[in-house]
Amino acid sequence: AMLSEKLGYTVIRIEASETWRDNYFAPLLSFAEALDITDGTETARACEEAVIDRLATSPRIVVIDEAHYAGRAALNLIKLVLNKTPSRVLMLAMP
Repeated sequence: AMLSEKLGYTVIRIEASETWRDNYFAPLLSFAEALDITDGTETARACEEAVIDRLATSPRIVVIDEAHYAGRAALNLIKLVLNKTPSRVLMLAMP
């Protein structure tokens, strides 16, 4: 709530899991679910477009808990979000 008030962004929370290590579609579906996107998630490309569009038109602070599970594919998704949208990402991870 404090982040939301200070920065004026809605905050959403996503919990990463083991499936995020080597899979692009798993974190993408987690983003879509957190953003209440139900249509257009059949393919990775369509889901990616829906997530990017939502985060571009309605910027959020995306808090990713258990981010130590994020592998290369998930990090590429996070990089895409940061490059294509005004949304911000906060990653919480165990060392």
